[in-house]
Amino acid sequence: MITIILIFLTKISLASFSLDTGLIYLELIAPPRPSGMGMSYGSIADDSETIFYNPAGLVFLFSSELCLTYGNYYNSEFYSSSIIYSFSFQPYGTIAFSGQYFGTSPIDKYDNQGNKLNENAIFYNLLFITSYGISVMDDISLGANLKIFNENISRESDLILGLDFGLLSADFIIKNLFTGFSFLNLSPQTPKLGNKIESITSKIILSSYYLKNNILFSLDFNFFNSGRISLNYGFELCIDKILPDLKLFLRYGLIYLYPDSLSPINFGIGTLYREKFKLDISIQSRYDLGVTYKSLFGLCF
Repeated sequence: MITIILIFLTKISLASFSLDTGLIYLELIAPPRPSGMGMSYGSIADDSETIFYNPAGLVFLFSSELCLTYGNYYNSEFYSSSIIYSFSFQPYGTIAFSGQYFGTSPIDKYDNQGNKLNENAIFYNLLFITSYGISVMDDISLGANLKIFNENISRESDLILGLDFGLLSADFIIKNLFTGFSFLNLSPQTPKLGNKIESITSKIILSSYYLKNNILFSLDFNFFNSGRISLNYGFELCIDKILPDLKLFLRYGLIYLYPDSLSPINFGIGTLYREKFKLDISIQSRYDLGVTYKSLFGLCF
């Protein structure tokens, strides 16, 4: 059964562009707004979800946020849930905390003859993030994350520390153009479960986004430690004239993993009521694995 779980995770790694079988959930736990925009989120800096791509974006939050998320992956037993809390104390910066769970319900174990055993196989990962962002110059900010990973397969587990660093520039060259640089999942440790050496998906993101007339375009280049490159494109349209105090967001994204993989199905929808209550939903499809659904409820105060 452990083998079955690992095979399934390997397939997910190909479908989710994580490129490594180890700590795959680092690529899977993206909240619904980034997921609906093809994970092109390295420069977007107007909500607490920026901590997953560029912690420097926290500087541009001027209110506190509390978000709860849930996701189901590929019509399977795998699911995730998370909580994100951020608060700003400008001019001294913004800090955020997040905890995520990604795993599966207990799965029955069988012996080589197909007989059911009186024990279950369990796979899950825990991720805790502490984030901080601060403005260092006009329209330029820096940020960092401290991550604690806990990976568990059956009765084997490992604990790993990781770091993220990010830089973000607002109104770069032209007004409403944001550009960013981030280095994610730096770790001095290599996780090991039993006799299996795992690998962490580290990457560098060069990103930009442009906002004009309620239309947002984003573009990210991802350089993975495996040597692969992906191009992520995101689009978001804000419709604010449907009902008073209500904004509707329509999202779409593309992921192209050079040289031969394209993920064309990344959709999302969101609402924001009175600038305080937000609800986001995303749908992603990967090859023949099925569909991933994610949702988020957030409170701004």
